[in-house]
Amino acid sequence: MSSGRMRRLGDCCVAYQGEVNETTDGKKGNISYDEKDGQLILRGSNICLYVLRQVSQKQDELIYLRKSRYLKGKKPGTKAWHHQQNRVGVQESSPQNNFRRIIATFIPKGNFCNHLINYFPENELKQVFDSSPAILAVSPFAMERQLYSLAAHGATS
Repeated sequence: MSSGRMRRLGDCCVAYQGEVNETTDGKKGNISYDEKDGQLILRGSNICLYVLRQVSQKQDELIYLRKSRYLKGKKPGTKAWHHQQNRVGVQESSPQNNFRRIIATFIPKGNFCNHLINYFPENELKQVFDSSPAILAVSPFAMERQLYSLAAHGATS
């Protein structure tokens, strides 16, 4: 870091906490536990290294967003609308056996994240790429390419 060749990611872009808070949005009636009521909300346990996975009901109770109710009155350009872009998602905290390891993956647009996922929106990461090509290692597109490359070589199941 002291050589000046590297910069902290926080100096280049902002990480956001997931747009849906289970406690506060639950009190507002934006969250349901019935899949008929809306779209599945991603939780931290959905984030694996390079893979967005489905969570079994045994691990977590699935939560759903009443999307139109949640978005009603939210101003365009605010965090509530980040679901319209691709993102790089990071687990807020990782298990003890992953000490000091960042667990990140590509989150396709259209997904909502709860407060246990931190993320970098695509439009802000693209600004970083223009000034720092080395950061491409964490780009959503680099993650996709790496995952497809692993799959092509039989490294994933």
